[in-house]
This record gives sequence, structure tokens and C-alpha cells, in this order.
Amino acid sequence: MKKLILSILNKKFIFFEPKKYDVLILDKGMSKIYLEDICSSKQIINEVFVDCFFKSLFACLKRLQFSKHHLSSHYLKLMIRKFKAKIIVAHEFQKNIFDIKDAKISTIVYQIADHIDLHKHILKKILTNSKFNSSPECTFYFIKHEKYKKLLNFVKTNFIISGSVKNNSKALEENSLKKYDVMFISHFRLNPKKFENIYNMLFMPASHASMYYTAKRISEYCLNKDKTFCIGLSSNRKDKKKYINLKKEENLFFTSCAPNYKTENIDVYDLASKSELIVTTYSTLGLELLSLGKKVLFLDPLHFIEMNYIHQYAKDENEGFHWYGGTSKEKIYSQLDRLLNISNVEWNKELKLSPLLIKYDKGNSILRDTIKKILKI
Repeated sequence: MKKLILSILNKKFIFFEPKKYDVLILDKGMSKIYLEDICSSKQIINEVFVDCFFKSLFACLKRLQFSKHHLSSHYLKLMIRKFKAKIIVAHEFQKNIFDIKDAKISTIVYQIADHIDLHKHILKKILTNSKFNSSPECTFYFIKHEKYKKLLNFVKTNFIISGSVKNNSKALEENSLKKYDVMFISHFRLNPKKFENIYNMLFMPASHASMYYTAKRISEYCLNKDKTFCIGLSSNRKDKKKYINLKKEENLFFTSCAPNYKTENIDVYDLASKSELIVTTYSTLGLELLSLGKKVLFLDPLHFIEMNYIHQYAKDENEGFHWYGGTSKEKIYSQLDRLLNISNVEWNKELKLSPLLIKYDKGNSILRDTIKKILKI
């Protein structure tokens, strides 16, 4: 109830807005999609249009439709009609977009998460409103990599490979003087269980145990080699605030395995620009930073579970020039040594051959061109 009340109080209630928009972006501000120079657009973040809400509520009551899906579906249709929108853009988990079947409306969905083959049946269930629509469809589906075509083949659509739409809106400004040798990306979420105030890997979720082990190895390496070590905390990321606001808990977690780590209360992209090498286990941010040209080392202590990007992209190659699936300290240290000492010229040469490299479309030019074609601009 408390979360519901806070959610309502956080909304911005709009009673009157006479403007019309060519494009509505329904991703709650997840990506900074810039369209103002080519068409009229509006990104819906936390606004509630009161007239649309009450009309949709009345329609549901009249038809005796009391589900959340029916209410949100009616609300979306009324909002499209209100603004006379021609194009709707949303990320894949805004799944009502898959229900829009109007020949006059073009729907563009973009991939926000990295999916694994092992969970295809779960993904289909998440994206499909099974009670209302067993055949999700959209006009275009912007995906990160060719491999996702097969994984998402249950969606009736035209796939476009564009890399990460969210990441494409970012530009990484490199600092010539690096403050940190190694940066680790945290994917800390919930509070792992404690045993007598000491974190015990046996009681942790698998992803946290993997992160704990990796951070510990990096910490030891940096202490032995006199290297500076920082962690990009989840609690410092705006896009993760809804998952974690436990900065104290996250700091406690990493202090227990990496007492020498540093951090800054800045955007993770900015922290990455201050770091020579990025290390990640299961964070999507690792793939995004790699597409921007950063040196990124992918480690997967739990490689046998087949849930890491190494297995997804590199398949059976558990070890490569910037990835390693396993728990050998010697191999982890060897990877850290090699990538910290490799020249930028050599790194860029090898990066072009990496199976983990996804496309980077600066400024989302592919998305913008697609919208221009639809609007015949």
C-alpha cells in the first residue's frame, strides 16, 4: 500500500493539453530519444492524463472489464486518439504496445534487456498478454544483435539491428588522465542474506555470489599490483533506483570482499571514462561500454550455468582475448595484466573481431531515419 501511495504521489496529473504529437514515446524516460528536430514528439515519463484515465475507467466499468490490462489498454488507445499520434515508441517490457493493431498507427519497440536462449519460454510469457493476445506484433523491433531474431521469432514484426537504443543516445567522453586502473560494474539488487553479520557466499543468490567472488579477485590483484580500483555502484545509477536504494547495504557488501575499493557519486558512464579497464559479470552496461570502444573484460565464475554473455555470444569458447568463464585466479590475473598493458591501437584492432561486440549507432540515426520514412519527411 505504501508503494502504491508513493507511486500515485509521484505522478504528474495533466488536466488539459491541447497539443498534437506525431510520436509518443512510452518508455518512462528509459532512453533519451531525440526527435525534436524532425517531428513533434512527447516522451511520457510519469504523466497521467486525467480525461483519458476517467474515460478508460468508465469504458471498463461499462463493459464489466476489471483487469489492469483492460484499463491500461483503453487508456493507451484514448491517449493515441487524444494526441493524434502516428507512431508509438516503447521498450519491449511496455508490452501493451504489442496489442496495438491499427493500420494507421506504426509501433516501434526497442530491446532494453539482454535475453538468453535458456529463457525463451519465459521471455515469450513476459511479452505476451496470454489472456488477451497470444500473438504479439509490432511494426518494427529494434534489436541489439542479429542473434535475437531467432530468440524473438514469436513476435510478428520487422527486425532492425541498431544496437542498444538506450546506449546509442550516450556519448563517452574519455579522460586523458585515468584515475582508476580497474572499474567493476555492480549489479547489486536485493539485500543478500547475512550470517552473523558476515556475508557468506553459500547463502547468496548465484549472481551475487559470482559478483562477490569476482570483486574479491580484482581487489586482491589491485592490492598486489598497486593498482587503483573502483566500483560503479547500482545505487548510484538513476535507471536502477526503483530496484535499489540501499547504498549502505551495497557498500557493506563490497567492503566485505574488496576493502580497497573506491567509488564516486557520479554517472557510471562518467566513472568508466576515468577508468582504464572495465570488468563485468552479468551487467548489460558491460556490452554497452564495449560498443563505445571501452576496454571491457567479461568474467563468469558460474560459466556452467550458461547464463552469461560469454555463452550467449562466444558460444563454446569459454576463454578469449577479453573474456573468461571459470574460477582460476591465475587466468583472471592474466586477463587483467594483458588488458591493462595492451595499447589502444591493438585493443581497437582486436575489438573488431570480438563476438561480444554489439552495434553502436550514435544518436540513434537508424531509429530517426525509420521515423522520417514513416512520416514521409
